[in-house]
Amino acid sequence: RVYATIEAKAGILWRSDDAGANWKLVSSDTLVNQRPFYFSHILVDPSNKSHVYAISEALAESKDGGKKFTAIASSVHVDYHAMWIAPNNPKRMMVGEDGGYALSVDGGKSWSFSRNIPIGEVYHVGLSQNENPYTLCGGFQDNNAWCIPSNSLDPSGILSRHAIAVSGGDGEWAIPDPADPNYIWSDSENGALGIYNKKTGDGWYVQPYLQDSQESYDLAKSKYRFNWDSPIAFAPWDPHVAWYGADVVFQSTDRGIHWKAISPDLTLNDKAHQQPSGGPITHDVSGAEYSDTILDIEGSTLATGEIWVGTDDGLIQVTRDGGAHWSNVTPKDVPAYGRVETIAPSPLEDGTAYAVIDRHRSGDYKPYVFVTHDFGKSWVSIVGNLPGNVFARTIRPDSHTTNMLYLGNEVGLYLSYDGGRHWESFKLNLPTVSVRDIRMQEAFDDIVIATHGRAMYILDDALPLQEMTAAKNQGSMLFKSPVAYEYNQHSNDEGIYTRYAGANPPTGAIIDFYQAKPQKTAPAIEILDSSGKIVRKISGTHKVGKGKKSKNIPYIGNETGLNRYVWDFTTDGPVLWKGAAKERYQGPKTGPGVPPGEYTARMTLSGHRYTDALVVKADPRTQITQAQLVESYLFSKKYFHDFSVIDTMLNTLDAVRKQLTSKKKDAALSVQVTSAQQGRESIFNELTADYHNDEDSIQRPGALREDLQGLGYAGGGIITPALTEFGERVDVRYAAAIAHFNAYLKTLEPLKLKDIKPVTE
Repeated sequence: RVYATIEAKAGILWRSDDAGANWKLVSSDTLVNQRPFYFSHILVDPSNKSHVYAISEALAESKDGGKKFTAIASSVHVDYHAMWIAPNNPKRMMVGEDGGYALSVDGGKSWSFSRNIPIGEVYHVGLSQNENPYTLCGGFQDNNAWCIPSNSLDPSGILSRHAIAVSGGDGEWAIPDPADPNYIWSDSENGALGIYNKKTGDGWYVQPYLQDSQESYDLAKSKYRFNWDSPIAFAPWDPHVAWYGADVVFQSTDRGIHWKAISPDLTLNDKAHQQPSGGPITHDVSGAEYSDTILDIEGSTLATGEIWVGTDDGLIQVTRDGGAHWSNVTPKDVPAYGRVETIAPSPLEDGTAYAVIDRHRSGDYKPYVFVTHDFGKSWVSIVGNLPGNVFARTIRPDSHTTNMLYLGNEVGLYLSYDGGRHWESFKLNLPTVSVRDIRMQEAFDDIVIATHGRAMYILDDALPLQEMTAAKNQGSMLFKSPVAYEYNQHSNDEGIYTRYAGANPPTGAIIDFYQAKPQKTAPAIEILDSSGKIVRKISGTHKVGKGKKSKNIPYIGNETGLNRYVWDFTTDGPVLWKGAAKERYQGPKTGPGVPPGEYTARMTLSGHRYTDALVVKADPRTQITQAQLVESYLFSKKYFHDFSVIDTMLNTLDAVRKQLTSKKKDAALSVQVTSAQQGRESIFNELTADYHNDEDSIQRPGALREDLQGLGYAGGGIITPALTEFGERVDVRYAAAIAHFNAYLKTLEPLKLKDIKPVTE
């Protein structure tokens, strides 16, 4: 027996029971192989030929020879790329995924995780320059962006509890604001830029432009193009000036609330390279393959207005007047379509900048490393004695010593004392690993690097390196010691092997009640706002499971004595689309969280109606105003309402489909029914992409419902002009969809369908 995942329009999983002589399709479920480009692995239990594991976005299991799969290992990180099963004990297995690895010894019922080595794919390093200890941040592939102190002041070391998550998803850049390091700027894939205040806990999104589903799916149609790894940078001459890269350079002076483009399109803008990625069988539009975008932005510390830009299609651009005029200064004779991963201006020599161009995605593994001393008019290769078959990733000039350079390539770190003519290994205790970013912390003279595979490293105090040439010439030297701080240290750990966590107080408004005996019907609570309008109804129980396994689980206690319910500040959820492929796609169960204010809880106990005042206040640390919180709530509320209307229409279309199927048996109505079915399909596709599995969105773009759901969750702090503008674009599509839907219902009147009603805005 042989199983094969095949990227084919006819299906996904195929099986042969005669050693490949004949094959049959056994599954077309995208759960088996969500993205053929990215996954495409399958493994068979060595003791049972019908027990199959699909290794994809989820780990899925089939016990019937591949016909039906069920996702397992929900406690393990998603995106599986490898699996091993012990040949003599198939209950012992290991998986490799985007979170590391996990081990099971009971056939996948439970999994264990090891923390004994640092594992992490870090894109870039961000450092605060005016803190003591300073903050360093890194964006981790598929594991958020994090910030930690350079010194935890805890004798146990820098522990996981000292880390702060500052963004979700795939973290790429995370940088403390140079004007106030409490603000952390970070982005996730494809331009999802946000700011988090680690002191107040406030956070909001500040992307300069929001793409709708069609723009993000077909990049050639987008107004702006953002890289998976869109760069964040700040002007060295003004800490309040922030830059963000798309195909243009955006600039903001008010922490991302307002943006303006200070450049034209700085890329090749080759529309042939902006088509949906993937192939003729399966698209794979995650954004990781977007092209014609900016990868790096760096300002000069020596000259106001000097900004360097590197693109993913091989261009180096520079402006010396703050963006008024730009010049393409790409080195000549470099093959096309390289990725300018780093363009680093010298902090010591005016007009000098260093560049790394990576062409390994085009099959070219040579290192391309250059220096210019005349603002890009001419370039000189400084590959020197670097390995000729290992592509370079990043370069950084030393902040204090002329001609001293640090370079990271796919296998490690290198150091040059003569401007790149000669290089030596700078590995020290660093594993053999891909080095993606190098930064210097000025006050402490530390070197911090990001690696893809072994997380982040700090080299404390680079002064001995900077004075090494003098020391060698002199024969011996006692290096000057840096300032030593006698920090007050504190630890809450009871020993290096003791790690524990206590529960936090409940999150929400606590509603306690007492009853002498349980009520015949489970209690229900209503939450009213200050105007007396009900914003949330919580029924006593909800049913989980199906058939004989179903049971009622209490939302609200119904025990003798004291009971407690915690309202999580959410409102009633939108109408659910009952016909969705899976329950999780029916829609959110609750609505947006309410703004601070006065509310009332109302419930009936033993025949008496009780009310209780609930005072909801903002986080005392927050700097977001009450007006902004109310605006954010109303914004989310509007789009949850619109989402409800869409789901109402979808439920109606499901009822239409059912009745049309029944009426098609009537030969006299066959033509009308066929036309009505075609019209229904058109309206349905306008309303929703009807996803069935988690990453179906990568294979085809979302529709109106998907964009509305995103807008419903977009509130939560500050509504930016970009967010408002995106909402306005969706509003136009929403109004058109209602008009199309109601016009379609008119065409159904001759068929006399039941309970088919138009909707209003």
